[in-house]
Amino acid sequence: MTLPRSIALLGFLQAAVLLAVVESAPPEDSLGKRLNEIDGLRRGRETPFEEVEQRSKQLLQEYGTGEDQGRIYGQLAHVYAQSGMSDERNARAAREYAAKALEYPLDAENRLLMYIYRGDGLQLTDKADPFRVRRTRAAKAYLQGLREALDCGAPLEEPKYPGIPMVFGELGRIGESGEMMSLQEGKRMAEALADAEAKRAEVRRMEPLWLYRRALFRQLIDMYGRRKPRAASELRQMATEIVGDPQVVAALMEGLTEKRALKDDPIPETKPIPEPSKSGSWWRFLLSALPPLAAVIVIAILLFRRTRRGAKRP
Repeated sequence: MTLPRSIALLGFLQAAVLLAVVESAPPEDSLGKRLNEIDGLRRGRETPFEEVEQRSKQLLQEYGTGEDQGRIYGQLAHVYAQSGMSDERNARAAREYAAKALEYPLDAENRLLMYIYRGDGLQLTDKADPFRVRRTRAAKAYLQGLREALDCGAPLEEPKYPGIPMVFGELGRIGESGEMMSLQEGKRMAEALADAEAKRAEVRRMEPLWLYRRALFRQLIDMYGRRKPRAASELRQMATEIVGDPQVVAALMEGLTEKRALKDDPIPETKPIPEPSKSGSWWRFLLSALPPLAAVIVIAILLFRRTRRGAKRP
């Protein structure tokens, strides 16, 4: 049994595309819809944070499973982070909610995003502390994210979408010659389409993991490559301890090399002010008081002389 090539191909194409859409579409759930509604409240600095908190609190009471709780805390972190982390209040809330979300099971994509938010929040809060101290705190969060990126198989290089299957090369001739196509040939073409779509689905799954991994990597290079004091040895040691992958450590050091930041800057030591010893403290007090005391005496003598001169005049 044979079918006209154009009709058969159209049917196989429709079936393959419909199957791909159904398989790749994420399942909708009630929690996801309500989280999207909360995300829709974002207005930058004008975000109604009280309403966001109230709605999220209600969801935490309604959805008690660990995964759901993690999604809710993650949405809170996302709202605060995307509403402007230049506001220290938002940065602090983002880092705390991200840390809370990481206590629960999350999919790999959201876990990496939470590590980014937590690291960014640690950079932008507690500004009374020196930058190098805040940098170390943030680096630990970013490196933990890199560790999980390796565990979940995030690619080191950008994933590439596969090319169009060779069967599409026949499209230009379909319908022109009236040739007949066997069902076996149509099946082969449908399998090629399905295989290509499966590869594209895998790329779509891995692409955000690669993007988040790259963001974590770039944050580390920016902190240690552009901001002073330079401390490549600190980053190398932490990366070795937390990530433990020589390839990642080497890539970080290569990134710092490009920034000419492999050499550590000296950190100025802050020497504590010595407390005065008890022995001889009275003598030191008297010696320090002599200059102002002498000035007072001189002024008193001058005033006394002026007074006597005024008294002697008739």
